[in-house]
Amino acid sequence: AKFFSVTVDQLLSGEEVLTIAEVDQKEKQTYFRDLIFGLLDCSMVLFFMLPIFGQQEEGMIQAVSLLSLIGIQCYLRIAYFTVVIGSVLLGIATLALQNCGCGIWVRSKGILSVFWNGIGVFLFILSQQPYAAVYLLTFLIIKVWIWLKKQ
Repeated sequence: AKFFSVTVDQLLSGEEVLTIAEVDQKEKQTYFRDLIFGLLDCSMVLFFMLPIFGQQEEGMIQAVSLLSLIGIQCYLRIAYFTVVIGSVLLGIATLALQNCGCGIWVRSKGILSVFWNGIGVFLFILSQQPYAAVYLLTFLIIKVWIWLKKQ
């Protein structure tokens, strides 16, 4: 296309076009990574509703949601809620601040998400909640795979 009798090819050299394409590709990759990380973190809200926690009652183990989980130590209940609510808040922040240019946030959001997810896996494994641990481990594997694919 010509504007003011000058073509786009005359305005941009081949290297400039390649540079623009590379920057655009990196922005798209970052957008999709943030979208996936944010959605995975936000999906932790399902822990409040899905019966994935084991609760022992009368010699039997019953599957219950996090909100229905009783009969465990108070510190474990607080830790579970902290991990789940922290992940959901981190996911909301990741989705809400996708266009944020703050250097600290841009560098740390992915690392923070993977680290927080790893803490959750560790907590659920140590407290013998295998289904919750498997869900989080799946999320962690997806995040690490995407993170390594970026590199």
